[in-house]
Amino acid sequence: MLFFLTSEKWALFERRIGCFQARCQTCQGEHWQLLFHMWRTRGSQISPPTPWSPIHGQTYQVRCGGCFTPAMVGHPQEWVPFQAPNFVHEHHHPPTVADARYTTIAIPMMR
Repeated sequence: MLFFLTSEKWALFERRIGCFQARCQTCQGEHWQLLFHMWRTRGSQISPPTPWSPIHGQTYQVRCGGCFTPAMVGHPQEWVPFQAPNFVHEHHHPPTVADARYTTIAIPMMR
Protein backbone atom coordinates (compact mmCIF):
# COMPACT_ATOMS: atom_id res chain seq x y z
CA MET A 1 0.00 0.00 0.00
CA LEU A 2 2.81 2.40 0.87
CA PHE A 3 4.46 1.77 -2.52
CA PHE A 4 1.24 2.77 -4.31
CA LEU A 5 1.01 6.04 -2.35
CA THR A 6 4.64 7.00 -3.00
CA SER A 7 5.02 5.82 -6.61
CA GLU A 8 5.81 8.50 -9.18
CA LYS A 9 3.03 10.21 -11.06
CA TRP A 10 3.76 12.46 -14.06
CA ALA A 11 1.60 15.21 -15.57
CA LEU A 12 1.92 17.40 -18.65
CA PHE A 13 0.67 20.99 -18.57
CA GLU A 14 0.39 23.76 -21.15
CA ARG A 15 -0.24 27.48 -21.26
CA ARG A 16 -0.94 29.65 -24.26
CA ILE A 17 1.66 32.41 -24.22
CA GLY A 18 1.11 34.24 -27.50
CA CYS A 19 -0.08 34.34 -31.07
CA PHE A 20 0.80 35.80 -34.45
CA GLN A 21 -0.69 35.97 -37.92
CA ALA A 22 1.10 33.82 -40.52
CA ARG A 23 0.62 31.33 -43.33
CA CYS A 24 0.26 27.76 -42.07
CA GLN A 25 2.74 25.31 -43.59
CA THR A 26 0.09 22.56 -43.60
CA CYS A 27 -3.21 24.12 -44.73
CA GLN A 28 -1.57 27.07 -46.54
CA GLY A 29 -4.16 29.41 -45.00
CA GLU A 30 -3.40 32.79 -43.46
CA HIS A 31 -4.44 32.07 -39.85
CA TRP A 32 -3.53 32.94 -36.29
CA GLN A 33 -0.68 30.74 -35.07
CA LEU A 34 -1.04 30.00 -31.35
CA LEU A 35 2.11 29.49 -29.25
CA PHE A 36 1.99 27.16 -26.24
CA HIS A 37 4.53 26.51 -23.50
CA MET A 38 4.33 22.84 -22.46
CA TRP A 39 6.02 21.33 -19.43
CA ARG A 40 6.12 18.09 -17.45
CA THR A 41 6.02 17.81 -13.65
CA ARG A 42 6.33 14.90 -11.26
CA GLY A 43 4.54 14.00 -8.03
CA SER A 44 2.99 11.01 -6.27
CA GLN A 45 -0.41 9.80 -5.14
CA ILE A 46 0.13 11.61 -1.84
CA SER A 47 1.40 14.80 -3.47
CA PRO A 48 0.09 14.89 -7.07
CA PRO A 49 1.89 16.89 -9.76
CA THR A 50 0.61 20.43 -10.30
CA PRO A 51 1.53 23.17 -12.80
CA TRP A 52 3.63 24.75 -10.03
CA SER A 53 5.64 21.61 -9.18
CA PRO A 54 9.31 21.58 -10.29
CA ILE A 55 9.63 21.28 -14.06
CA HIS A 56 11.13 18.06 -15.46
CA GLY A 57 11.26 18.95 -19.15
CA GLN A 58 9.67 21.66 -21.26
CA THR A 59 9.10 22.60 -24.88
CA TYR A 60 7.18 25.03 -27.09
CA GLN A 61 4.55 24.27 -29.69
CA VAL A 62 2.79 26.36 -32.36
CA ARG A 63 -0.73 25.34 -33.44
CA CYS A 64 -2.54 26.70 -36.47
CA GLY A 65 -5.82 28.43 -35.62
CA GLY A 66 -7.34 27.14 -38.87
CA CYS A 67 -6.40 23.46 -39.12
CA PHE A 68 -5.05 23.00 -35.54
CA THR A 69 -1.91 21.23 -36.79
CA PRO A 70 0.92 21.43 -34.21
CA ALA A 71 4.58 22.13 -34.90
CA MET A 72 7.41 22.00 -32.40
CA VAL A 73 9.51 25.17 -32.13
CA GLY A 74 12.45 26.43 -30.12
CA HIS A 75 12.34 28.97 -27.31
CA PRO A 76 10.41 32.07 -28.49
CA GLN A 77 13.38 34.36 -27.82
CA GLU A 78 15.27 32.49 -30.54
CA TRP A 79 12.79 33.03 -33.40
CA VAL A 80 9.93 35.44 -32.57
CA PRO A 81 11.87 38.70 -33.18
CA PHE A 82 12.93 37.48 -36.65
CA GLN A 83 10.02 35.38 -37.93
CA ALA A 84 6.95 36.78 -36.17
CA PRO A 85 7.23 40.58 -35.90
CA ASN A 86 3.47 40.82 -35.27
CA PHE A 87 3.69 38.49 -32.22
CA VAL A 88 1.23 39.27 -29.41
CA HIS A 89 2.31 38.24 -25.89
CA GLU A 90 -0.55 36.78 -23.86
CA HIS A 91 -0.12 36.59 -20.10
CA HIS A 92 -3.75 36.06 -19.12
CA HIS A 93 -4.16 32.36 -19.98
CA PRO A 94 -3.93 30.04 -16.94
CA PRO A 95 -2.01 26.75 -17.08
CA THR A 96 -4.14 23.70 -17.91
CA VAL A 97 -3.61 19.98 -18.32
CA ALA A 98 -2.08 19.51 -21.78
CA ASP A 99 -4.45 18.55 -24.58
CA ALA A 100 -3.87 14.85 -25.29
CA ARG A 101 -4.09 15.44 -29.06
CA TYR A 102 -0.82 17.39 -28.92
CA THR A 103 1.25 15.56 -26.31
CA THR A 104 2.58 12.68 -28.42
CA ILE A 105 4.86 14.94 -30.46
CA ALA A 106 5.72 17.15 -27.47
CA ILE A 107 7.00 14.52 -25.01
CA PRO A 108 10.02 13.41 -27.10
CA MET A 109 11.07 17.07 -27.45
CA MET A 110 11.09 17.76 -23.69
CA ARG A 111 14.48 18.85 -22.33
